[in-house]
Amino acid sequence: MLFLISSGLTFFVINFGHNGTWELKKERDGIKVFTRSIAGSKYVEFKAEAIFKVPMQNFVDVLKNVEEYEEWVPDLKYSK
Repeated sequence: MLFLISSGLTFFVINFGHNGTWELKKERDGIKVFTRSIAGSKYVEFKAEAIFKVPMQNFVDVLKNVEEYEEWVPDLKYSK
């Protein structure tokens, strides 16, 4: 099964006040990472898009296993 995953901070779409459109920052191994600024904030909003050729349940199982996020989410210091 093919499906498209688009995610933002902690896998939720979060609507902050933003300035401008999404800018492609990086593309590697079929994964595209986009960023855009957040009005009045020093932080940058991000989202990632990818197509995975795996059963949906495999992907859901990875997302539900919060305790292991630290193994594959760069710069994440804590997850629970």
